[in-house]
Amino acid sequence: MSSSSDRRKLRVVFGRNPPDAFANCPIFPTLDVILQCPFPGWTIEVLKMITDILKWDIEPIVTSSPVGGLDWGSMTKNGSWTGVLGYLQNGTADAVALLYQKTDLRNDYFEFSYPVTNVFWHVVQLQLDEKSDDMLFYTLAGNIVLFVFALLQAGILIDLYKGMLLTSLITSSGSDPFANADEMIKLIASKKYHLTTNYLGNWYFDDLENSDQAHFVKLRAATSSNPVVTASSVSAALDLVDTGKYIYPIQQDSLAMQMSKERCNYVYVSEGMPQVSSFFVFSKNFSGMADFNRQTIMSQVFVQRTFNKYFTDGFKLGNIPKCDTSEEEQSEAPKPLELDSVIGVFTIGAIGLGASIVVFIVEIYHYWHMRVLARRARMRDPWNVRHLARIAQLHFTTSEQYNDIDVMRLIDVLPTSPPPIPPPSSSSFPSMEQ
Repeated sequence: MSSSSDRRKLRVVFGRNPPDAFANCPIFPTLDVILQCPFPGWTIEVLKMITDILKWDIEPIVTSSPVGGLDWGSMTKNGSWTGVLGYLQNGTADAVALLYQKTDLRNDYFEFSYPVTNVFWHVVQLQLDEKSDDMLFYTLAGNIVLFVFALLQAGILIDLYKGMLLTSLITSSGSDPFANADEMIKLIASKKYHLTTNYLGNWYFDDLENSDQAHFVKLRAATSSNPVVTASSVSAALDLVDTGKYIYPIQQDSLAMQMSKERCNYVYVSEGMPQVSSFFVFSKNFSGMADFNRQTIMSQVFVQRTFNKYFTDGFKLGNIPKCDTSEEEQSEAPKPLELDSVIGVFTIGAIGLGASIVVFIVEIYHYWHMRVLARRARMRDPWNVRHLARIAQLHFTTSEQYNDIDVMRLIDVLPTSPPPIPPPSSSSFPSMEQ
């Protein structure tokens, strides 16, 4: 039994950044759910659960940044990192209690965990990786069924996590100023709107400078003559949005999204925006990466439940104003479950199961046909005829009853190679003395 001194120490940076880590608990950070702090933070709960199972002890390193003013970290011209990521680069900390998006630049300096929130194919891979040893199929039909059900489960998880996978654009207007990202880029190019953010080190703006994706290439051209306006904090960026001429790209699991819900007359647009996954970030060459990733995969049920607690069960960060949203509520009112809303899921399942049944029948016929051919080949083999001749020879030259002879045992003791051809003799019949 290992003592507490043998447990691994994980130095973790904590910043006051709801919903990752809430600052309204009696002690910051509060790592466990208690009566006085039922919502310590979405990222804190997930990280604490994983480290508890791994039997790692968390050593908190708290930043002094206020809520809305957290410096997530960006690289300076001399190659050093500022803010939270600076703690990892200079060796002060091992991990951060925040979820980051992976970029090429960040990937060169830090280690990223298995994705906590996943895009579609990652979720499919996750479902296949989590199958038990009792679900090993040795036929093509069985593996098709396994893939189809992984696909269906991935669709369900994507629906649950879609609020965290999409980057949204928010702007203030009485009517929708644009319907998708392409229209937004045209408005920025014409200087009718400006892009703002409180953090240029965000993955979105890092890709804006470096990515070759069509969205960022077009947006880069638009902002070349209409530069991004940097605000001092989340509140300051939202204040610019309130003027009606600014657009603020945000993650839907971010503090900015939570704080934006405390204001009125905002329009959220996600169509055409890139999809991303969220990761825990560690110092470069962190030795416990494999164990952490393995436990992250095994803990997806807890991750889903915690996600629901903070994002889909009606939890509110602050006081939600009573805005005039009658039209919006009417358009976004939940609809009853109808055939049209689930026909796609049933169609995928039916097609997959139908394909697996057809393949299963073909496989049965294939293996039956191969056995028939093998049986015929054995019957045509002259060596099998010699076996039968030897058995007949034993039958005719023994005094035992035929029923007392174990024919199969005789076959087993026969030589595995053809007998040598005997020299010519005066008689073509076997000797009775044998």
